[in-house]
Amino acid sequence: MIVALDMPLSLQQIAHAIGAAPIHPSAVIRRICTDSREALPGDLFFALDGQHARGADFVTDARSRGAFAVSTQVGEGVLCVRDTVAALASLAAEYRSHLPSLKKTVAVTGSVGKTTTKNMLIALLSDDFATHGTHGNYNNQIGVPLTLLSAPRSTEMLVAEIGISHPGEMQPLSELVHPDVALITNVGHAHVGNFGSEEQLFSEKSRIACGLKENGTLLVPYGDPRCRAIKGTEGVSLQDLHAPFYLSCRQTADEEHHAVFFYKGQSVCELRLPFSQHGVLEDCAMAMAAALTCGASPVRFENAFRSVRENGLRMRSLTSPHGIHILDDAYNASPESMKEALDTLCRRTKAHRCVLLGDMLELGGDTEHFHRMIGRQLYACGIEKAFFFGVYAPFYRLGAQEAGMSPSSLFVNNDITSPELTVRQIRDACHDGDTLLCKASHSSHLQAIIQELIV
Repeated sequence: MIVALDMPLSLQQIAHAIGAAPIHPSAVIRRICTDSREALPGDLFFALDGQHARGADFVTDARSRGAFAVSTQVGEGVLCVRDTVAALASLAAEYRSHLPSLKKTVAVTGSVGKTTTKNMLIALLSDDFATHGTHGNYNNQIGVPLTLLSAPRSTEMLVAEIGISHPGEMQPLSELVHPDVALITNVGHAHVGNFGSEEQLFSEKSRIACGLKENGTLLVPYGDPRCRAIKGTEGVSLQDLHAPFYLSCRQTADEEHHAVFFYKGQSVCELRLPFSQHGVLEDCAMAMAAALTCGASPVRFENAFRSVRENGLRMRSLTSPHGIHILDDAYNASPESMKEALDTLCRRTKAHRCVLLGDMLELGGDTEHFHRMIGRQLYACGIEKAFFFGVYAPFYRLGAQEAGMSPSSLFVNNDITSPELTVRQIRDACHDGDTLLCKASHSSHLQAIIQELIV
C-alpha cells in the first residue's frame, strides 16, 4: 500500500518518533509504502513481515529504487528499529497528534457490522465536517496506522475501524486511535477459535475502552449483560425504548423503514431508512448515535443513508448468463452474519431459494457445531438447493439432513483445489429465476466460484 502524507515529515522527525538514530536530516518524506516494488525515489519503505516473507529481505530492492527504509537490520539509508509494526504505529500516533483541524476521533469494532457502521458514520459526519476514515477493511495492526497517516491535514473527524483476530491486539490499536467515541457493534463468534472462548473474545473487544479519552463515550448494544460491567457506556437499541439511544422502526416497503431516533426519551429526528435487514438497521442506530455524539446535524441523516445505499453495502446483486440471481455476500462470515444473510434471502425472494456456503474460519473447537447449526437452519428458511464448498462442507450437509432436507438437494465439494466442481454443480442444478446466496469467510476463496458463474 502507498500512503501520501498530506503533512510531509522530515526523516529527522520520523527518526525521533520511532526511536531510531537519525539519518539524512534534511530529507523530507512525502510518501510511505509497504511494498518495495512500489517504492519511488524519496519514499520511506516500511519493511513489514508478511505471512510468507520477511520485510527485511526487500530493503535492498527499495533502496535500489531510491527509497529510504525502516527495518530491523542496519544499513545505509535505513532507520533501524526493533519492531517495524510498532514503529509504524508510533509514527502514526505522532502524525495524528499534529493534525491541526482534528476535532474528534471515533473507533469502531465488533464481530459483525463494523465496516457497514463505519461507512454509515463517515457518511453521516461528512455533511458537517471534513471526515476521513478507514479505507475498505484496513483495520488491523498495519491498516489502522496507515489510516491515520493517510488523513488530510484538513481532517476534522477521523473514523477508524479496528478489527482483531488474536489476543492482545485491541488495546494498542485503541490507544493509537485515542478515540473520543468508541463503538462495539456486537460481540459474536468471529475469530473465537483464536481466543479460547466467547467470554475471552468479549474481554478483548471491550479493551477498545482502554484508549478512550477522559470523558469519552463508549457505545454498546443496550441490554447485553456483558456490557454492564464496562464504565461510561451508552446503550443503543432497536427494541428497548428505555435505552439512551433508541431507534424505532416500522417497515413501510420491502426495502424501506420509517424510523424515529430518540435520545434519552426525546425525539431527535424522523426519517426513512432504505434498508430492510435487521442487522443493517442496528448498524444505522449505532452510526446515528456516534454521529450525534460527535455533533453532526440529524437533519441530513436521511440523505446520508440514501448515499450509502446507492454506493452499495457488502451484499452485491449479480445475474449470471443463465439467469441465476446471485446475492454475493462472500466477503466474510461468522455464525451471526450467516443467520443475518439467510434472513435477507428469505425477505428478498419467496421461492427458488438456493445457497452456496463456504467455510466459516477461526471458530476453534466449535467449528463443527456452528457449521451444523447453520446447515439445520436452511430447512427452516425454505432453501431448495444448497451447495457446500470447503473443508467443512460435510458439516453443513449433516446439519441440513438432520433438519429434514433431502440429500438430493444437497451438493458437497470439500476439495478446495477443485472449485470448478462446485461451478458445474450449480450450473447443472440451478435454473433461470433461481436466487443464489453466496457466503463464506474471505479466505475460503468463494469469489473464484462466483466469478466463474457470472462470465
